[in-house]
Amino acid sequence: MGGLSFFLEGFGPGTILFGCGDSGLPLLVIVLIIYLRKITNNCILEAADMLGLQDIREDQLLINEIDWEMTPEKAVSLYLEWGNGWNHGVRMVKSPKDVSYYFVVYSWDQDPVIHLVRRDTQGSEELAAIALPSELAQRFKEHWGGHKGLYALTDELRDWLRQELGLDATWH
Repeated sequence: MGGLSFFLEGFGPGTILFGCGDSGLPLLVIVLIIYLRKITNNCILEAADMLGLQDIREDQLLINEIDWEMTPEKAVSLYLEWGNGWNHGVRMVKSPKDVSYYFVVYSWDQDPVIHLVRRDTQGSEELAAIALPSELAQRFKEHWGGHKGLYALTDELRDWLRQELGLDATWH
């Protein structure tokens, strides 16, 4: 058994994961944050193996595969079997060949970094780590109140990234 099911196995069958932790966040959200941090830390590639903006810009096939609407929450719902169902019937993963490429903002460290993620039913792989200009990083931190975590792109970051990749910047 893999994915979040394996991670949650220690809680035992029938365990209710509702309520609040010490931080005031719902317990299920806390478990999700811990799990996302666990899989992110386990999937980090060596810096030499990471793609840069130029590498992505030059790979039109990769650019065409990027799902600009995918978020970490949608990826969990689609690719981990316990998903809460809000994607079901609209978009479903039908086989191990189904793959998503999407960007997330990793803000567990001092400065937020954009990561390009490849996810399938077997797990995730970080393909690129893209540093943000300091003014964008600061506005991102202000947007989320300085909270650490794994976030979807804000509209501003999406526009900046699309512009850096030579695509139509405004896409909302």
